[in-house]
Amino acid sequence: MPRSLYIPLSICICVCLFAGCAKTDALDGDIVTAEKDIFTDADIQEQTVYDGQGLTIKAVSLDMNAPDGPTLMLSGENRTGAARVVTIRNCSVNNIMAAPVFEMKIGPNGDASSGAVFSGDLLEVAGIRTFTGISFVLRIAGASEAEGYFDTDQFNMFTSMSGKYTQKYDFPGAVIADADGVIIKIGRVADDKAVLGKQIYIYIDNSTSTDITVESTDTRVNGIPIDPMFFAAVGAGKKCWAPLVFQDSDIVKNSVESIDDLVISLRAVSIYGTIADTGACQVTFSRPDTI
Repeated sequence: MPRSLYIPLSICICVCLFAGCAKTDALDGDIVTAEKDIFTDADIQEQTVYDGQGLTIKAVSLDMNAPDGPTLMLSGENRTGAARVVTIRNCSVNNIMAAPVFEMKIGPNGDASSGAVFSGDLLEVAGIRTFTGISFVLRIAGASEAEGYFDTDQFNMFTSMSGKYTQKYDFPGAVIADADGVIIKIGRVADDKAVLGKQIYIYIDNSTSTDITVESTDTRVNGIPIDPMFFAAVGAGKKCWAPLVFQDSDIVKNSVESIDDLVISLRAVSIYGTIADTGACQVTFSRPDTI
């Protein structure tokens, strides 16, 4: 039985870490630059991702320059009399967490295919120019909640670019947490194209042997309490670029013309408890950027 998965600009940063005292880091230049460019092509061989309980799922092809973003095509064959819904969890590309948009519905005794679409914007922010390897878990559920679900084992695949491209993990932000195998950095991106709001990217390096989640516990913008949308799930040994999103409605309601000062607390938790708790970290942007 498959196992279950548990559930740019200069800035001056004043940081309170776990032991208490703060240091100031001055950074020059852009924190994150997302260049718009064509991704380098990479292919995969057709391969079986999961075969069991009357269901076969295969990875069929990879199109790095599909219209909506790099797309991994999967196909499914359902040999049972019940409908199935397949989604992707705990996905990483080149050892960097990257959740695609994916859902495949397979009718009883039917076939289906669907593409897992990766956000080109996020890949570019993370410095991913091509795919060398993809890792993920499939969650297979019934058509209704009552039928439940199960998670497959982690599946790892290599592409034709494996061994030909070296992924860099560069994020020139300032460290706000470094303890017990978890490093957290903060930078800034004023993303005019973001659908949900304005984004500040948080970089998380999880070198522990367990999956972790990272949440914000207290956030103030220019001294005003504003709750962002932020949650990051980072697999064991993985890295993550996670956007801290302030909704436009909250920005307007609180008359925030630019993010000049940010106070944020982040907490990293594993199944064994809290790994890292930054306390209140004050981030002062020395060159305000109107958003």
